Amino acid sequence: MLAAAQRSVTDALQQGLGGVDTRPETTQLEDALLELYNLLEEYAPSWYTEEHHNRAESALRSLRRS
Repeated sequence: MLAAAQRSVTDALQQGLGGVDTRPETTQLEDALLELYNLLEEYAPSWYTEEHHNRAESALRSLRRS
């Protein structure tokens, strides 16, 4: 799972450095935020508090409403 996430991040960085991505910017942002959120939920680092969790969920809800 982590290897796939790392590939996705690498792909996203490459796209930002000159690759072409035809998806709308908000879709890219939502995808990236959702991927980060899922990683944090799955691996739950010791510093990841409920406040972080709530802020991430709130950000995802805001993106979906826009």
